[in-house]
Amino acid sequence: PLVDPASGLGVALAVLPPLSALGCFVLPGISALRMHRMRSTLDLPLLPFLSMATQCAVWILYGYLQMNSTIIAPNVLGFALGAVYSLVYNANYSGPPEELRRAYAVAAVILVGVGSVFCLCARATAATVIGTFAAGGSVLFATSPLAAVATVLRTRSTAAMPLHTSLILFVNGTLWTAFGFLVAEDPAIYVPNALGVIAGALQLAVHAMFWSSSAPPGLDFKPIPQHDPMLPV
Repeated sequence: PLVDPASGLGVALAVLPPLSALGCFVLPGISALRMHRMRSTLDLPLLPFLSMATQCAVWILYGYLQMNSTIIAPNVLGFALGAVYSLVYNANYSGPPEELRRAYAVAAVILVGVGSVFCLCARATAATVIGTFAAGGSVLFATSPLAAVATVLRTRSTAAMPLHTSLILFVNGTLWTAFGFLVAEDPAIYVPNALGVIAGALQLAVHAMFWSSSAPPGLDFKPIPQHDPMLPV
């Protein structure tokens, strides 16, 4: 590796990314708590919560194959929190049950497929396949917050894109990119997170352009929930 894992920088890069990931995993809890208190899903989609649990499960398997506790540890908590958030959503959902069944069916197919690769393929092959799948999913999710940028540009207000969320995601992506490139030397980690850093930087730039905490008068829109299922790697 470019940085000795036993060096001060190596230890820092093994500790700080999981800590930042934990912070990201807690963010959706704010919405989950509001749903519980208001007995409503608040018109939020299930996808951010369920995909968080699903992605974390995939990364846990990849981390095990790579024998990398830095990947495994935060994703275990992320999976648990994603499952809890999904249960809270279910408890307060009043829409068509078919929508929930479809979402959970897709998640089940993904987990069964990845689990089959994990159990049936040689370790090296499984690591390549699962790592590629996890990274591919992370690339898609890394750019998903950019949907909020379009709303900001349209409304000229950053109400749909909280600054703390953009900042946390930018820092988290930066730390995981550094870990993946300098310590793990694993493109499955640093490639999607580098894209996340670019997306985060764009969000911060937009914040600098449209510094506001609420929508201008006469505009009515709902903030886009920014839960990043790509986390932590």
